[in-house]
Amino acid sequence: MRQSTPILVEPGLNGSMQTLRPKAPSSHPVLLVAAATAVMVLLMGVAQAQSPNTVVEGVPVTVPGTQSSPWSISNNLMVGNTLGGTLIIESGGQVNGTTARVGSDNVTGTVTVRDANSVWANTGAISIGVGSSGFGFLNILNGGSVSNTTAEVGVNAGGTGTVTVSGSGSQWANSQTLAVGWYGNGTVTIDNGGAVSAPVIWMGVVPGAQGTLTLSGTAGNRGVLTTGLLAKGLGNGQTGDATLNLDGGILRASADRASFLAAQADYRFGFAAGDVVIGTGGAFIDSNGHAIGISAALGGSGGLTKLGAGTLTLSGANTYAGGTTISDGVLVANTTSLRGPVLNNAVLVFNQPVDGTFSGNISGSGSLKKDGAGALTLAGINTYTGGTQVNGGTLVIAAPDALGSGPVAFGGGVLRFDYTGSLDRPITVSPGGFTVDTNGNTQTMSAPLAGSDPFTKVGSGSLNLTGNSPLTGPTSVQAGRLAVNGSLANSTITVQNGATLGGNGTIGGLVVQNGGFAAPGNSIGTLTVAGNVAFGAGSVYQVEINAAGQSDRIVASGMATISGGTVQVLAENGNYAAATNYTILTAGAGVTGRFANVTSNLAFLTPSLSNDSSNVTLTMTRNQTGFAGVALTRNQGFTANATERLGVGQPVYDALLSTTATEARAGFDLLSGEAHAQAVSVAIGESALVREAILGHLRGPLLTPPGASIAAAFSADLPGSKSATVMPAPRREARYALWGEALGGQANTNADGNAAGLSRRTGGAILGADMLLFNSGPGSLRVGVAGGYTQSRFDLDARLSSGRLESGHAALYAGSRFGAFRLDAGLSLSWSESDIRRQVAIRGFGDLLRSQRPGSTAQAFAELGYGFTWQGLALEPFAQLALIRVSTEAGLEQGGAAALRLVSSEQNPGFTTLGLRAEAQILETPLFARGMVGWRHGFGDLTPQALTAFATGIAPARVFAAPIDRDGFAAEAGLDWRATQTTTLGLTYAASLGERTRDHALKGRIDMRF
Repeated sequence: MRQSTPILVEPGLNGSMQTLRPKAPSSHPVLLVAAATAVMVLLMGVAQAQSPNTVVEGVPVTVPGTQSSPWSISNNLMVGNTLGGTLIIESGGQVNGTTARVGSDNVTGTVTVRDANSVWANTGAISIGVGSSGFGFLNILNGGSVSNTTAEVGVNAGGTGTVTVSGSGSQWANSQTLAVGWYGNGTVTIDNGGAVSAPVIWMGVVPGAQGTLTLSGTAGNRGVLTTGLLAKGLGNGQTGDATLNLDGGILRASADRASFLAAQADYRFGFAAGDVVIGTGGAFIDSNGHAIGISAALGGSGGLTKLGAGTLTLSGANTYAGGTTISDGVLVANTTSLRGPVLNNAVLVFNQPVDGTFSGNISGSGSLKKDGAGALTLAGINTYTGGTQVNGGTLVIAAPDALGSGPVAFGGGVLRFDYTGSLDRPITVSPGGFTVDTNGNTQTMSAPLAGSDPFTKVGSGSLNLTGNSPLTGPTSVQAGRLAVNGSLANSTITVQNGATLGGNGTIGGLVVQNGGFAAPGNSIGTLTVAGNVAFGAGSVYQVEINAAGQSDRIVASGMATISGGTVQVLAENGNYAAATNYTILTAGAGVTGRFANVTSNLAFLTPSLSNDSSNVTLTMTRNQTGFAGVALTRNQGFTANATERLGVGQPVYDALLSTTATEARAGFDLLSGEAHAQAVSVAIGESALVREAILGHLRGPLLTPPGASIAAAFSADLPGSKSATVMPAPRREARYALWGEALGGQANTNADGNAAGLSRRTGGAILGADMLLFNSGPGSLRVGVAGGYTQSRFDLDARLSSGRLESGHAALYAGSRFGAFRLDAGLSLSWSESDIRRQVAIRGFGDLLRSQRPGSTAQAFAELGYGFTWQGLALEPFAQLALIRVSTEAGLEQGGAAALRLVSSEQNPGFTTLGLRAEAQILETPLFARGMVGWRHGFGDLTPQALTAFATGIAPARVFAAPIDRDGFAAEAGLDWRATQTTTLGLTYAASLGERTRDHALKGRIDMRF
């Protein structure tokens, strides 16, 4: 022991302690014994003391390595008692003690053990930071070593203990418990190659205590903490605060412990969320050959690295952001506890009791295992190369790059694909079996399946096996479609209810159960069976055929046992002969039993089956069902009869012969030429626009206000004239009139179950001129002429048809007045040309058709009204009659075999309208609002039709459009501006609403009278 000033060793009261305290200066070290009872002696440089306490206080005491033997203290060592104390063990110095206390009430005690071979060895416990406000420091530096049994850091409430273990070779060995923050504040820092060990480490034990442990370092020089358990609190719900900082150091396990670093929810001495923080230096967890668990929540910005042999299980709700590295051993985690990205160079196990998704990327040379009953979804871009093992639950592959490379082994569990693509990993089926769920997707597996345990296909969607698989276990198809386009020659496949087996490959055996489907090939193909075939009652053999005599086929080396079931024929497009034979099943060991039923999707070819000793043959024969026998509407029926009259060899007939009933009905609708009948409906609609334009002019304004100031009404005519009142000019019967109307409209007609719905758009203009022939007393007569042009475009989407109708119009009209009565009438003639384009698309047949043909529309119309005023309103009840004749001339469609000859025809509809018109002036302006409501009734030929025949046929067919509404509601709303005495501008909205048709029009009008 070296001291720079003399040391007086005095006995305490009743011999209770010895105190090393400076007394007087000296030029060389001396030891002073103050009383005979003192037992501190200095013999040959060795300082020894015996007493209940040895106290170091005052100036620092240094124990160097030059002493000949260790300083041995047999009683309790107190560093700092009434004064602060410092003990330095350096340069190989050694102190052997029993128990020690560093720091006391209001006093700071410091022990520093530094340099290689410097040792402070204690056979008992040490306490760092004792007393209500004492400070204790233990520094183990640069290779120093401290050992003891139990250690407490931050012992008393208000006391603070701090331990720093730093430098390569620095060690602190606790053979029993290390408590960091017992009642007081305790801090332990391990860094830069320092090492601390303790079987159990307690932190933040008593409420009010604070325990902080920081484990840091850098590569090649990391701090190491070795323990079997980290715990917190009293275990009864009472606890202090604890912070475990993992920032570059190594946390090493010394024993197997599931609760190695536990959460409070899992272990009564566990840690709360936020207690464990991973810094930017990262957390290095060394399981050291043991099986340990960490359920405490790991937070922070750093990453976690798994070191050493053994198993580390992470089960907490972790939030650390720096990713995960597995360097050795096994890391067990789940989608909540594992944070990505992951560098896996060992073994990563997902123990997934519940469903979860891991979106991080997994790389490295290691393998991945899936345990637990839940579903694990891999959604990242994963490049690990060590293969995959599934032992339970479901492994979901969310994207093509989500499964790492290497072989895949299954000891139970499900592989689910959530994408359409392919997988080339070899798969081994171990005890527990292997299930693939395509989950509605189409997936191809090109690598072989190996093993002797069951393989099962589940889920909607299709699985295509193209590899040559040595699998000897049974295969079951429970849902969706399994296509074997490689080999499963050693596996018998059972097809269950609702599932389908297809492909052109080889299988070991085939059992089709009730509700199961066997559908060889991928279109038409052959399935080879290296064994027996069995079709159960209720099973379905789905056979595709074509007109060339080819069909799906099953060829078996063993026996075929048929216990009922149905052969379902699916015919491809083509021109089928009147009778064709197909061999659909061949069995080398013979065929026993028969199918109970056979069906076909063709309406006009009947399937039948026959057996010989080794084969089942399907024969397709033309039946007695006529085309009209499948028609459901009158348009379909007329067209079906005309089509059947074409006979065999005609492309349209032959195409319909190979259709289903549904396809045939759709074909009849497209062949019918319904658009030609709908063109008549469009012409009738145009006639109403012409009629209403003329009558709208003739009926003129209902309300003629009294005269007013002309200057006020037309101030622009008299420069400088001003008036506050603007009134409309007085209305007088003009001798001449010129007028015009621009119009646009849109109409939609719903389908009626026979004809398709129609949409129509019309635009055009009508111009007219008339003169007053006489105006005598209460009566007058006006006559005139009108002409115009309209164009309508129409679509029948359900019939793949569209058209254009262009019309020129000419009319004569007259209007008379007899007091309050008004009678207007007219005759019009319209010349039209229709341009119709159609498309026909039937199984195996298509055609594009076009026709242009003339037509005409003639109509006579009249309207009677009686006008009167009521409270400023002009009212007029009225009745209208229109008689129409639509004529279409003959024509011929241009196109292929579906082209039609169009026969000339005439149709004569008529309409009456009863209603009420009203008009009112808006304030004292030259603006007049008007409106109309009415009931429109139709009679005569209200169902437009066309008479057609195939260009290559002779039988005509009548086709009908959707009927025109027999009764409907008519309404108008408009606004007139009497700009001058002679000119009126008007805007009108008109609507006609019926059971099937909604017709809307917008019209702009100019009327000049002089």
